[in-house]
Amino acid sequence: MLGFIGSFTSPNSPLSSPLDLYLHGYVSSRLMRLGSSPGNGEEEGFPLTVAATHMDGLVLALTPNHHSVSL
Repeated sequence: MLGFIGSFTSPNSPLSSPLDLYLHGYVSSRLMRLGSSPGNGEEEGFPLTVAATHMDGLVLALTPNHHSVSL
């Protein structure tokens, strides 16, 4: 799953301002369904907690058992 933190309405807003979290994932996955609105006219869905890791680079090897990440 991929995620991005930013502001759609104000793209140049600083990181100190409240930003939105945009998740890219399969629409039928359990995580995506938990965050959706219940469908009865309410705007907010189920509250979620997200932990993320910032990766600077992915180091690929010839075999899949030896890949690594630069943090």
